[in-house]
Amino acid sequence: MAEAVRAFGRLDGAVPSAGIARAAPAEAMSDALWGDVIGINLTGVFVTCRAVGRVLLERGAGAIVTLASITAKGGQPGRANYAAAKWGIAGLTKSLAVEWGHRGVRVNGVAPNGVDTPMVRDGIPPEFLAGVMLDRTPLGRLAQPEEIAAAIAFLLSDDAAYINGAVLEVDGGLTAGFLTHRHGADFASKAGGPNDRSRA
Repeated sequence: MAEAVRAFGRLDGAVPSAGIARAAPAEAMSDALWGDVIGINLTGVFVTCRAVGRVLLERGAGAIVTLASITAKGGQPGRANYAAAKWGIAGLTKSLAVEWGHRGVRVNGVAPNGVDTPMVRDGIPPEFLAGVMLDRTPLGRLAQPEEIAAAIAFLLSDDAAYINGAVLEVDGGLTAGFLTHRHGADFASKAGGPNDRSRA
């Protein structure tokens, strides 16, 4: 943080974004596998927020945006470590927002769905990506990194000056509904409405 202030003159905000995914069944997950994901995805974010917060609180101004996930809304088989970390990020974000908001520092988060990155493309089986993730996302596609970055930039900006403690879902509509299928067209198709894709 000291080097950042020396280089740029001041610090206005930060986006602690490091993260890894290491899947394993819960009953077989080693302490090391649990600890690696929690250490980077949750503890690492807290340590970064703490360091940034000390600088921003001294100024009495600034913003932090964390990276949660739609996994902070529910669980996933084989990813107990990742889900626990992302639920933790949501709680950390809200706690820091409450603790630091009246001192001039806003803390928000974004909760993406799948983002078109090598980690997603290499780490998720293609049949699951197409048959589950994209099928259940109303927009029918992965997010582009630039779209997540735009949401983050908004939350860091003065345009979001009265937003504090929010975890913004940037998920193509995935968490907007339940029991979705074929990009949200399943119930509409039953009624033969304009979204009926059964004859397409």
